[in-house]
Amino acid sequence: LRQVKVQAGAVSQITADINNVRAALTKLVNDAHGQFQTQTSALSAALDTLKTAVSSLGASPGVSTVSGVVSALGQVNTAAQKLLAAVNTDCPSASSSPSA
Repeated sequence: LRQVKVQAGAVSQITADINNVRAALTKLVNDAHGQFQTQTSALSAALDTLKTAVSSLGASPGVSTVSGVVSALGQVNTAAQKLLAAVNTDCPSASSSPSA
C-alpha cells in the first residue's frame, strides 16, 4: 500500500494489497490472543474505510474519489503506526516491514 502507481489496474492492485494487509492483520489478531485489540480494531476499521474508498474510485474515478482514497490511506497509516507503537512497547524488537 505504500507504493501505489496511478495507472490502469491500480484499483485492482490496491484491492489486492488491502486483502494482503487484512490477511496479515488477521494472523496477528489470532497470534496475539486479544492483545492489542484496540489498535487492531482501529486498523481493521481503517482498512474497511480504504476498501470502500477504493471501490468508489473504481466505480467513479475523479478528483473527489482519489482524495477519498488518499485520506483513507492516511487513516490506515495512522492506525498501523499506533499498532506498531503498541507492539514495540511489549516486544521492543518489533519493527515495520517496508513491504507492508
